[in-house]
Amino acid sequence: MKSSLLRRWIIFLTCCLVLLVSIGAILNRRSAEARATRGWELATEVQDMPYRQPIGGVNVELTQYALEELDTQLQAIDSLGFTWLRQTVYWSRVEPEQGTLDWSVYDPIVEAVAKYPHLKLVLVLDSAPRWARHHDAPDNAYAPPASVEAFANFARAVAERYGATVDHYQVWDEPNIRDHWGSLDPRPALYVAMLKAAYTAIHEADGQATVMAAALAPNVEDGPENLSDVLYLRAIYDLGGKDSFDAAAGKPYGYSASPDDRTTDAGTLNFSRLILLREEMVAHGDGAKPLWGSNFGWNALPADWSGPPSIWGQVSAANQIAYTQVAYQRAENEWAWVGGLILQHWQPDAPADDPIQGFAIAPHLVEWQAAGLPFKHDALLPGLYPAVNPFTVYEGDWQFSDLGADAGTVDPNDPNVYDIKNSIRVTFRGTDFAMLVRRDDYVAYLAITIDGHTANDLPTNKQGESFLILTSPARQPTTDLIPVASGLDDGLHVAEIIHRPWQGDDRWAIAGFAIASAPDTLPYQRVQVIAAIFGLLAVIGIAGSAYRLPFRQVKMPSREALQNIADVAITLLVSFIFVIGVVLSWGDMVTTFLRRDTPALIVSLTSMSVAYYSPIVWGTLAALAVFGVIVFNRPLMGLLAVLFWSAYFTANLDAYVQLIAVVEVMLAISAAAIIGRGLYEWAKIRRSTSPRKTTFAPHVTLLNLWNRLSTLDIVLMMFFGLAVISLSWADLRSEALRELRTMIIDPLAFYVLLRLARLKEKDLALLAEGLILTGTMVALVGLYNYITETYVVFTPEGAKRLVGIYGSPNSVALELGRCLPFAFAYLILPVGWWRRVYAGVGGAIMLLAVLLTQSMGAIAFGLPAAFVVIILGWQGRRAWLPLGGLAIAGGVALIPLSLVVPRLRHIFDFDNIRINVWRSAIELIKDHPITGVGLDQFLYAYRGRYILSEAWADPDLSHPHNVVLDYWVRLGIFGVLIGVWLQVAFWRTAVSAYQQVRKSNPLLLAIVLGAMGSMADFLAHGMIDSAYFAINLSFIFMLLLVLVQEIGNTAKNLEQSESRHHPDVG
Repeated sequence: MKSSLLRRWIIFLTCCLVLLVSIGAILNRRSAEARATRGWELATEVQDMPYRQPIGGVNVELTQYALEELDTQLQAIDSLGFTWLRQTVYWSRVEPEQGTLDWSVYDPIVEAVAKYPHLKLVLVLDSAPRWARHHDAPDNAYAPPASVEAFANFARAVAERYGATVDHYQVWDEPNIRDHWGSLDPRPALYVAMLKAAYTAIHEADGQATVMAAALAPNVEDGPENLSDVLYLRAIYDLGGKDSFDAAAGKPYGYSASPDDRTTDAGTLNFSRLILLREEMVAHGDGAKPLWGSNFGWNALPADWSGPPSIWGQVSAANQIAYTQVAYQRAENEWAWVGGLILQHWQPDAPADDPIQGFAIAPHLVEWQAAGLPFKHDALLPGLYPAVNPFTVYEGDWQFSDLGADAGTVDPNDPNVYDIKNSIRVTFRGTDFAMLVRRDDYVAYLAITIDGHTANDLPTNKQGESFLILTSPARQPTTDLIPVASGLDDGLHVAEIIHRPWQGDDRWAIAGFAIASAPDTLPYQRVQVIAAIFGLLAVIGIAGSAYRLPFRQVKMPSREALQNIADVAITLLVSFIFVIGVVLSWGDMVTTFLRRDTPALIVSLTSMSVAYYSPIVWGTLAALAVFGVIVFNRPLMGLLAVLFWSAYFTANLDAYVQLIAVVEVMLAISAAAIIGRGLYEWAKIRRSTSPRKTTFAPHVTLLNLWNRLSTLDIVLMMFFGLAVISLSWADLRSEALRELRTMIIDPLAFYVLLRLARLKEKDLALLAEGLILTGTMVALVGLYNYITETYVVFTPEGAKRLVGIYGSPNSVALELGRCLPFAFAYLILPVGWWRRVYAGVGGAIMLLAVLLTQSMGAIAFGLPAAFVVIILGWQGRRAWLPLGGLAIAGGVALIPLSLVVPRLRHIFDFDNIRINVWRSAIELIKDHPITGVGLDQFLYAYRGRYILSEAWADPDLSHPHNVVLDYWVRLGIFGVLIGVWLQVAFWRTAVSAYQQVRKSNPLLLAIVLGAMGSMADFLAHGMIDSAYFAINLSFIFMLLLVLVQEIGNTAKNLEQSESRHHPDVG
């Protein structure tokens, strides 16, 4: 009966896990699909789209050439197929004196370019003359103008002079950074005023002109000195600049990443960053305007470069050309909204040692011509096109205007009317085709074929023709984008559109054509379908197995358990308020306190106490007082809060210093509470007994205390002593002191307080359940960040990895690997239904998070070792069956999971960086075999002396990724011996506790098995990653040592209590 019930529970929980994994797989693939297709807009589906223009262009400085050389350079530029030449017109050159215009520099350039029909100028209006500069920067050539009216007059003069041959003007350059704003902080309001004035002036002079907003420099700052390009564009819209430009512009430099890098977030600089600007335009209802890449490309300095380094990243010369080709292809295929992509740079007019020379094309013209750029086309590419374009041929009676194309009218009485037809042939490359048509309250039809076949998105008539009706559904004038065909091969196609006058008159119906090349989302959808099938089967399995489970026999939690839950919730809530208060009010003060030297401490504390005197401080103090009252009455609540908050250490130094201070305050309050409670109890006993019986004998007390010390207590004392001694050989004393405090003293204080707390069975359960809660919350934060992509990292294959609150996915897996064994032990042992549900839910959340971290150390080593230890302790000699089933299930699960978690395909492959860091650590140990290098010294020794040339991809490793090597490099050979002694003492104590509770107490058995499983994870995962020397892990390590000792003590006390209540009768 029991085995049957157990089997049902296993089926139920397995189905729950499969359902959870299926949901995770669906969310993962949806997220991956969204990342792969972000910015990929289909012109056949989105009507709010600009008309497609030629994409190729190059930045030039043509003022550096004499007339004969100028023509030679223009011929070379034309030979590469470029269309756009982005040339700056310096106001300071044209109008050095107010009212005196000198066009001698730019007239020859405009005239020379006009001789090449394929080349078109984009004139950038920039650089105020001295008389017109802002009064805050009179000596800076890039200072904004003091008068927007004066700048507008200059813009009008340029448009009046060159409007006959030039159609594109750009108003200033990089106004979002100080370097191009007169070394002044960016002022979007002033720029919007300039833009509005210039827009009006240019359009008054040249009604056909396209006025482009300034190209915004890519950066991630939020002011005041520089402002992110995304934030600056948003400010332009917020300040009412939407109607003052016809096109926007960014600078999507590739930096060191390839154009296929699809990371798109505000903190990343790459080619894909242009998508962020497009999204900003769409968000403000401005999607019909083109977005230009005014400067883009990859910098390739020669190997013998001796000038300053490039600020744009660095690639090889071969990759520079290859990346450029791929970038243009990607933009043409995916970014139907892009205007021109203007390459940086033909030949910079700059010193020879300026790193901008790494962009120069002209010195390497032969290589560029040999490679070629993808500008020659035989058909329309993805995008929206006007009715009249190079690859659309009209036959019959058509007339054309700005509205598009209109078929001529015929006499209905003409006897040949049924033989008259007007046709259009559109040649395109893509998978989808649509038409932009004007429809109204009239009857007319267009018959359409694709490659001689019916169009699959249109209805067909009885003659078998696919047709598009031009009658507006609302019988009102509308311009509609009508899908014609989709799902075509991604190649060359011909659409033939036939208009027959006898089928109705049209009214300038042909407004444009739209082409799209849809992304291949089938691999993502296939995984989602498979996951959905597994999820559906899991739901059926859950329903079927749940029906046969004895849920009605489940008992509600006891009153004591509910009280514990309430106490924990209140404690965490109050501690959370305290943490928030410290961050908001004392953050910098605590940070400075921990960083300043002693001589300046008193002055700094005095000044900071005045600076941070605010109502938030009083709220923080109130929360601290409430926390103190709670902890004094129940000291264990303070230690639970310490355990919970010790998990939230991040890589950010300021937040790190604040939070470690908070945890230390909680430790101090807990210590005061435990010591205070002890003194209070001692005083009560003293008052109730005679003075003789309470005589204090120091030597007797110390002897008793020494006799009560366990082996683990003694080894930890040695551990502390060795850590203190290691300061003497640490080169960087401040780093060593910080690690001594945060990873040795603080966790040891936590250990001592737990040992002094006189823990009972319910207290041990609370600690174990608190650890499960801690892991669950860490996992939930990570899953939220993963789903929303608030904070994630991507593998080179493009797979997303969960990071959570830490700087590394592996750090999340290490934390959860210590917590999950307790959830698993609770789940398989009869500890009460609510505890099993609690552990099952928390465990499933943590397991999903671990899988999404894609940490090989956790998935292949840590968790399997933990589960094996727990199952052995649970089933004993019968463990081979569940272990075999677990191994088979794990192996089978790897197949579908590897579709979602690509790193699982290489589960036992060790990356070279880890092997190299082991080699480096061994070399370090050879030089320091006895002492190591001291606490927190490995990073500096590794990076400064021992790093191998093959490992420079990651020079910032703070530990050697192996538990034995970690102890050795920090504390020397004696550190390794102490580490081994701690393990021997732990496992002897744990096995003893296990034997005591195995048959008598399921709850204590679950806790001791959880502790053993957690320590197994410590060892197994620690073979290839960190084990003890991380703040959160050090606190959990101390908790494990306490649990196995106190379980043994508690079991003995329970046995003695039972023997007193039930003496043997013989």
